[in-house]
Amino acid sequence: MDLILAIIVFIMLLVSVLIFWEHAQSRHDQVIAKHDIGIVSRLAAQTLLQSPGNPASWEYFPGFNASQLGIVDSPFSLNINKVETLVLWNSTDYVNIKNSLGLQGYDFLIEIYNYSTSSKQFQNAPSYLVGKNVSVNATEVVRIERTLKHISDWKKLVLQVWK
Repeated sequence: MDLILAIIVFIMLLVSVLIFWEHAQSRHDQVIAKHDIGIVSRLAAQTLLQSPGNPASWEYFPGFNASQLGIVDSPFSLNINKVETLVLWNSTDYVNIKNSLGLQGYDFLIEIYNYSTSSKQFQNAPSYLVGKNVSVNATEVVRIERTLKHISDWKKLVLQVWK
């Protein structure tokens, strides 16, 4: 009788440990996934804003041809020709753009806003959009905002990445 009671207690303990372990593992996976999307998003923003891309004048070649995309001539100095090329490519080369930003497995949206000197703030509507609209089913969305110089005015870039 004591042996049967000990076995029942042992089995209950074992089941409790397994349930706790499964919950802890699931929570750990969620934390890792959230950390990963943050890292990937920051790397994509860094690629866009600190490098002209590879090749450096990719916007002048016909069709998608960049192994790395950058939208600046020098760090944080926006090249609007590159942005306009991305806007043109967006409908046909979204996946290639996404891959060259290192965003495989994620979706993204890039918005660029003009600065209004009269109101001394960035406009409410973006001047340029590249990517997809954020899905209502997105589980994690990372939003990165950076200010850029363009000739004599300012632009704001917003990069959103989600799964």
